Amino acid sequence: MWSLMVRSPDAEMQEVLLKEGKNILGRSPDVDIVIHDDSASRYHAQIEFTLNNNHLILQDLNSTNGTYVNGKQINESQMLTHQDQIRVGRHLLTVISSESRQKVNDNKDKTKSIVTGDLMMKSIDNYAVLLHDIGYQLINIPELDKAFAKITETIRLMIGADDCLIVLQDQADDLVKYGVSPETIQEVIKQNSATIFTSERIRSDSSDLTRKRNRSMMLVPVTIEDVVCALIFVTKTQNPFGFSQDSDLQLVIAVSHQVALSIQRNRVEEELLHNAYHDSLTGLANRAMLLDRLRHSFQRGKRNPGYLFAILFLDIDNFKIVNDSLGHATGDKLLIAFSERLVDNLRKMDAVSRYDRIARFGGDEFAILLDDIANEQDALRVATRLNEILAEPFYIEGKEIFITSSIGITINTMGYDTPDDMLRDADIAMYRAKELGKSRVEIYDAVMHNLLMSRLSLETELRKAMQNQEFRLHYQPIINLQTLKIVGMEALLRWHSPRGIIEPPEFFAALDTSGLINYIDLWALDYACKDVAKIQEAFPMDPPLYVSVNISANFVRSHETIEILDDVLKKSKITTDALHLEITERVGLKNEEATLELLKVIQERGIHLCLDDFGTGYSTLSYLLQFPIAGLKIDRSFVEMMTSEPKGYRIIESLKSLATPLGMSLIAEGIETEKQLNMLKEMGIEYGQGYLFAKALEIDRALQFIQDNLNQKPSALPGKAASI
Repeated sequence: MWSLMVRSPDAEMQEVLLKEGKNILGRSPDVDIVIHDDSASRYHAQIEFTLNNNHLILQDLNSTNGTYVNGKQINESQMLTHQDQIRVGRHLLTVISSESRQKVNDNKDKTKSIVTGDLMMKSIDNYAVLLHDIGYQLINIPELDKAFAKITETIRLMIGADDCLIVLQDQADDLVKYGVSPETIQEVIKQNSATIFTSERIRSDSSDLTRKRNRSMMLVPVTIEDVVCALIFVTKTQNPFGFSQDSDLQLVIAVSHQVALSIQRNRVEEELLHNAYHDSLTGLANRAMLLDRLRHSFQRGKRNPGYLFAILFLDIDNFKIVNDSLGHATGDKLLIAFSERLVDNLRKMDAVSRYDRIARFGGDEFAILLDDIANEQDALRVATRLNEILAEPFYIEGKEIFITSSIGITINTMGYDTPDDMLRDADIAMYRAKELGKSRVEIYDAVMHNLLMSRLSLETELRKAMQNQEFRLHYQPIINLQTLKIVGMEALLRWHSPRGIIEPPEFFAALDTSGLINYIDLWALDYACKDVAKIQEAFPMDPPLYVSVNISANFVRSHETIEILDDVLKKSKITTDALHLEITERVGLKNEEATLELLKVIQERGIHLCLDDFGTGYSTLSYLLQFPIAGLKIDRSFVEMMTSEPKGYRIIESLKSLATPLGMSLIAEGIETEKQLNMLKEMGIEYGQGYLFAKALEIDRALQFIQDNLNQKPSALPGKAASI
């Protein structure tokens, strides 16, 4: 006798006994085997059963979507055999021979292992439509447990199972309580094979799955890139028959592919979600996650006015020096060690905060949320203690590295409307800590707010000043102290604001922090070179009168520096020796090697480099030995001290003894009295500038000064010029 096992992903499996003669199947209610599937035709196909020769012949009845046997569409009548798979739409019909079924049931083997390699591909081909249908449904089920529930229900319906479970590989031992031996579990995982077996171990205290005897069981591995990541476990009462390895097993193996895709998608989504909210280097939360957690704190604070929380904003002091001197790889390892120390030590202070979250905002910036604190002093105590702990040495690749950090704190009692506002003010407090000497803790307050508002207002004014062309270059003459004749001019920036003329000390820091300094550098170079070209045309001299321009550290570090200088010289048509560049010691503090190479290229162009304020900052003799410096400027503080203290005189003498052997010229700044002038001349200082000669003059008055100076007798002090 022959029968069909009719399987549908939407209904319980049923067995239909075939009658002798023609058996019509389709969607019409008057056929022998009704297929409730929109993809089936009303009269889809027929199976003719001939009793005398026990033959089954399948024929498609010109159906719309075709009839498939074992994954292939039939075009002509086809003889069927036991376990052949017929697909009509989403329905699967397995041909069952009662004689063959009996042989399977009489088989005494308890376990059958089947390698899944080729069988997996065959199974996927045979059940392609089913898999597509399952996959389409799973698209809208991102949660893994819900996806598993959908897949297990499909398996149960399709093969008539009593129960079906999907367990992840690390939970595989849980199957022991359902009657699966640990050896069977390990064999399936190790061999990456599927198996059908009968449970021999029944425990009276176990679940309903194992109380019934004579249960057929199936264990199918789920693999991703040949690694078992999960197991599908199916159970079924053996009577009247157990699982079929040619149909039931193939179907479950095919469905295991969808399980693998669900797990893989879940892993990718988890990874994407983790990456979206975590820092890739340290594994800490990132800004997005901290903001999310901070929003929860804000919501709780609105419900409970007494609820307190704080933000600690940390920044490693001078971290760029570590990167520049030891390399970025070492810098990254230091950041990892820094974050680990933060986590370990904050955990020890958990009593302070009910909940905390450490985040890295990028670079060397970190933030900590202290939630549900008792008072402001709790936050201050944590920050102070962390600062002490972080100042202890780090050991990276055998190197002992000392660093410090500046920490800004803000509390929600300041009346913030948004988390971003709170983070902004913690950042401001951190920068205030840096301004006050670094390696310290500052709490944001109204004073800082006022300072910030003043700074922002000044930056706005400066931007408007650039648009309105309120910046000017004034020129202070540089005099040969022996002949008292002009040799050059220093271009000095002045802001002609509606409030009057403002000098750089009042606004230079705002130019630097706002980034406007980069534009000022270019503008000053361009205008100074154009002005000196006019002066040289009006007063031809040999050597030509030069202009000295102050440039920022940012300009020297720019990769466009040489190109900019070449362009400015070309447009102004002045010779390179008519341009002197004044740099400060800060230029060489970062990345000395790269800076040195750039300065050498500038020197090779014939442009003179002069070191300004030498000896007042971080500079050492190594600057003079390494950098291609043509001249040194003696700071006005030494010139002023020279006439009142012997120390000032000795400092200038020392500078003279350093510069002369190295072929460097000396220019004294801030000369205001004849006594200072005479002392400098006696020491052999070649050049000077100051109010004794002239203030910084606008271009028209500078031209007049040059004319007057050149017309005066040699060695005559240009007294009138001082009042111009």
